[in-house]
Amino acid sequence: MNIAIFGAGAIGSYLAARLAVEGSITLIARAGTARKIVKFGLCVEEEEMPMLRIFPEDGGFAVTTAVRARESGTSFDALLITTKSQQLLPALPEIKPLIAPHTLIACLQNGIPWWYFQGLDGRPIACLDPENALPAVLPARQLLGGVVHKSVDRLRPGHALARRAAGDRFIFGSPLPDGDAPKGEAAFLEALRAAGLPVQKSRDIRRDVWQKLLGNAALNPISALANARIDEIVDFAPTYALSVAVIRETMNIAAAYHVRLDVSPEERLARSRAVGAARSSMLQDKIRRRPLETEGILGGLIELARRANVPAPRLETLYAVTALLSRSGGR
Repeated sequence: MNIAIFGAGAIGSYLAARLAVEGSITLIARAGTARKIVKFGLCVEEEEMPMLRIFPEDGGFAVTTAVRARESGTSFDALLITTKSQQLLPALPEIKPLIAPHTLIACLQNGIPWWYFQGLDGRPIACLDPENALPAVLPARQLLGGVVHKSVDRLRPGHALARRAAGDRFIFGSPLPDGDAPKGEAAFLEALRAAGLPVQKSRDIRRDVWQKLLGNAALNPISALANARIDEIVDFAPTYALSVAVIRETMNIAAAYHVRLDVSPEERLARSRAVGAARSSMLQDKIRRRPLETEGILGGLIELARRANVPAPRLETLYAVTALLSRSGGR
């Protein structure tokens, strides 16, 4: 398959390097990032694996900007969108020309995704897509929702450090209630498996979203506010207790939308602790003075809580202080 990855952050860089070994990959990045990858290559360090370094002249790997990709007229079989949730709507004009009627679209964002109600009642997640503009460009019949269970740090442009854990996997599934798979899904998943990636086809992608969100809703904002790694949060009794309470609130919201999660807060935190000394994506963004995933990870969750009249006082508090932190540029 001719696959494009839109976004050269931690996950985008990691996937591009792994997939480039086996197939044709185009990594679409900002101009400055693209120049650095052309000069220094794309590098992935991963535990128990040899360091992987790939340059654009190697095999089927290319790095470009959205403008140059559009001007080239290249038609992609699949487009993986790995930008953060708050970056998706502003990037829509750059993404739209990359999508053909046959292009499979896979969205890999944290938190409650913009597509959550696509195929149901169609209402938008207002904090992410207030005008409901995304479905017109990213149609549900071509869409796979994605949930990433993989800890990856972006050390510098094009250089990713990945940690291995027992629960590593990339989950994909259609948001349509009839489970109709978009064209190209089987070939796309096989391409990922051929690259040695742990890929899972979801039976219920919304449930998988909630399973990951149990950890993200607590650990991401706490890590950014406390400048703490995941292991430090779980090993410190007060933040462990706060995390348990936040996870319980999240489970109550999920239940209001008919999603029952067969895991306890304590079990969920034990899984996160097993990853080790990892920095959350929100903490990484704070360190780099970038906007935080506040709306995707917390804003959408609170929006669903308010619609269903589910109390979420701790989530509301984390949202307020994390939003202010993001507004101040992470200072």
